[in-house]
Amino acid sequence: TPPAKFLKQIERIYGIEFKKVDWLRIETILNSLLIHFLKGDIEPIKEASDAFDELDFSATGTIVKGYYLLMIKDYDGLRKIFIEMKDIVNNISRKEQILLTILKIGMDLSKHQTGNLNLLFTELDNAKITDNYTLWIINYYKAIYAFHLGDIPMFLHSFDTLRKRNYLYNPIDKMMILEMLYVRIIVNEMVLAEKASVWEENVNAFSEVIQDDLFYYKTLIDLRNLYRFGIADAILKKDKQREPRFMALIGICAYLNRVDKVCELFLNLTENLSVKEEDEVHEVFINYFRLKLSGASSDELLDELKYKIFPYTTNHRYSLYDRFYNYEFATILESQAKYKASYFRLKELHFDGLF
Repeated sequence: TPPAKFLKQIERIYGIEFKKVDWLRIETILNSLLIHFLKGDIEPIKEASDAFDELDFSATGTIVKGYYLLMIKDYDGLRKIFIEMKDIVNNISRKEQILLTILKIGMDLSKHQTGNLNLLFTELDNAKITDNYTLWIINYYKAIYAFHLGDIPMFLHSFDTLRKRNYLYNPIDKMMILEMLYVRIIVNEMVLAEKASVWEENVNAFSEVIQDDLFYYKTLIDLRNLYRFGIADAILKKDKQREPRFMALIGICAYLNRVDKVCELFLNLTENLSVKEEDEVHEVFINYFRLKLSGASSDELLDELKYKIFPYTTNHRYSLYDRFYNYEFATILESQAKYKASYFRLKELHFDGLF
């Protein structure tokens, strides 16, 4: 049993009281962790993590620390945690196992590392989870994953599950993100106008991170309509042009709108690019776009796609970019009179609009 002083500290941080056995204490701590994580409340999680650090080792404390590290995007720290937990994962509680799996999903999604996510989600599906908070974060992550895959049925299923079930706590900011992704998928002008209005009314109530995410997803929606001609200016106005995902959007605008000034802006912004680990998927796209907009030959572009891009996208799916890569590959093959190979690549694409 952890020291009484430690338990009192956790009780103070999370506003809970321990009166029963250790497993119930663990369950209570982890439920509180999930609630704070869903709300984006980093301080209570950090405080609890610091309190656990006073113990020699605690699986529960290690998981709490993991969620804190995920929120600050400390991937090196997270990798150490998964190494630490590897040998004892079969000896921890079921709840701890579930939260450890969700933590791994959160890390992989944050880095757009999608190769193992099907397996991890299957593990959670087989666990027959009934806890509302746990189910909320699982369905949220499934929806984000589905969006990056371009799997519309999977996205709609997870999204509808979150909308229809009567959860005790629905994080408004995360639901707003899913609403934006939904609008991006269905491309309905009436729904777009309605959601954009709600977004404008509520955006200032959210954290800066959520505001940036909402702005990004709104620009993805704008790519599907005439508003795309104003995207580059909107990004500059928000002073987001040095963030890799927004750099990529400026490149897309340069390509779609055929505006020399925007093309020049993109090439200047992305020169000597250095990115964080979570932005690698954008860096790969930016580097390809730089090649294309700089006048690389078809053979150079084809080699880039075959030997760099496609091996990378095997484990790093991002539907916005994947569609373009496939389209590029098919177009280049067609230009080289390789019609059969081009046809099969386009067939995989289910083409209904480039971006």
